[in-house]
Amino acid sequence: MQFGIFSVGDVTTDPANDRTPSEHERIKAMVAIALKAEEVGPGRLRDR
Repeated sequence: MQFGIFSVGDVTTDPANDRTPSEHERIKAMVAIALKAEEVGPGRLRDR
């Protein structure tokens, strides 16, 4: 099973504020998404 969380770590400038997130911010965001995915389980993610 694969989860598409890697796109969160992309180095993309935010068009709303023209700011690129730091490496620390990107890793922190990926961890937060992975923890939420673990919390709700794979079946719930598929339903969204």
